[in-house]
Amino acid sequence: MTQLLFLIYVVLNICTQATEKNKIDEEPSQNRYSQAIENLNLPDECMVCYENFPAASVQLPCGHELCALCTQSILQVCVYKNCPKCRGPLPVDIMDLMTMTINIYPIHLTDPNISMEKLQHAFPLICSVASLETVTKCIDMGIDVNKKGFFGYFPIHLASQTNVLKYLIDKGADVNQLGDDGVTPLCINSTKGDLPSVKFLIENGADVNQAGFEGGTPLYMSSQEGHLQVMKYLIDKGANVNQISHRGATALVISSERNNLPIVQYLVESGADLNLADNEGVTPLAVAIDWNQLEVAKFLIKNNANIKITKLFFKKNNYSDLVDILDKLCTEIEEQSGENKFKAEKAKVITCPTLCCNQ
Repeated sequence: MTQLLFLIYVVLNICTQATEKNKIDEEPSQNRYSQAIENLNLPDECMVCYENFPAASVQLPCGHELCALCTQSILQVCVYKNCPKCRGPLPVDIMDLMTMTINIYPIHLTDPNISMEKLQHAFPLICSVASLETVTKCIDMGIDVNKKGFFGYFPIHLASQTNVLKYLIDKGADVNQLGDDGVTPLCINSTKGDLPSVKFLIENGADVNQAGFEGGTPLYMSSQEGHLQVMKYLIDKGANVNQISHRGATALVISSERNNLPIVQYLVESGADLNLADNEGVTPLAVAIDWNQLEVAKFLIKNNANIKITKLFFKKNNYSDLVDILDKLCTEIEEQSGENKFKAEKAKVITCPTLCCNQ
């Protein structure tokens, strides 16, 4: 009898649990529903430090996100630059990093337990993509506009919207301050080709000739990346077309290497020295031939680049193949010039049968 009662109790208990489970599945409690909505609204935590993103995160090329501090730590400290979750490769160059997606979570700005140290570190990234309202909220919380953050940059380095730039300057940001790598805000925006920001910075006192990383000026950086309109504006505002970097290279040298003929032409028209060599004796013509930028090389030769200096450099370094290329280019230019002259004289004879025009 006792065993029968126990068996009945077990069966009833199982039925009761199944009924309750079905009831929960069909009609979820308000508490569980609210928790689900909250989880959807809040961003995930950083997979490295397990803390919520302090208003901004860096989205890696693989799609995973890290907080700014952990992203910087991986790129600076780790031997292998990989995503900690999927091992996908990370960009090593800082300018490639600047093009990565920055996700903004303004909801964390209302969190009373937010880490102000982490928020300060992420603030330059916030300035790069966030609205003026979000930037203003950070300042109101006590963030310093003249304190370094992500990768040793100040907020004004990465701010790209002119209204954000204006706000930071109004709050006392220095337009000529240097990041840890020696780069100025004007250098960064010249490298990106951001003409509105370049104009705004110069109008607010940015030094157009202040050199940044490895002595590269804003003109040098914009020429290197092929931003012709930015380059023209910088020259109009007094940029020195012959200013050299730490290795002695000018904007014309780097443009000749990159095969950007319109920029090379404009630099020459603006007074760039065709024969100014770098610390190793490399002239614009030498670098154009070395990098097989033959149209640029022809332009430089036609505009009286010193062929003798370049040929001596090639011979001194046993670059006999480059000497042959230089000689071949000179021969082609001479033949083309002679052919054009012949055609012009022949046209005269046809136009004027009496040859009076040739006398």
